[in-house]
Amino acid sequence: MKKAFLITLFLLAAILIYGFLTAFDPEYDQANIMQNIGGMLICHSVYHADHHSWQYDISYKYKLNNGDTIDIGNGTYYAREWNKDEQLIKYRNWLILKTGSGFRADKIIVGRVEDENG
Repeated sequence: MKKAFLITLFLLAAILIYGFLTAFDPEYDQANIMQNIGGMLICHSVYHADHHSWQYDISYKYKLNNGDTIDIGNGTYYAREWNKDEQLIKYRNWLILKTGSGFRADKIIVGRVEDENG
């Protein structure tokens, strides 16, 4: 009986220590979001948590229908969820992406895209 109690106590302590040591490890994810304008937004995210807050750091690439890929940039969601639902807006030769930035702020990434005619 005493031996079973000690084994159980040891296992619970090991699980608690392991949980504490890995609780704040970054978590990596990828989301591929089909775009209303065509193509796919490829998002690589790193989730960081600590005892005060959390954040998602996301790098964006846009894969066009012809297979070309455009590196768009980065966004960060501080202390709020990343919904994995961003949509690019195309205005003439410009691509616009609204993403997170700073504490409770948004960031707009704007880039000019050259068409096949140059």
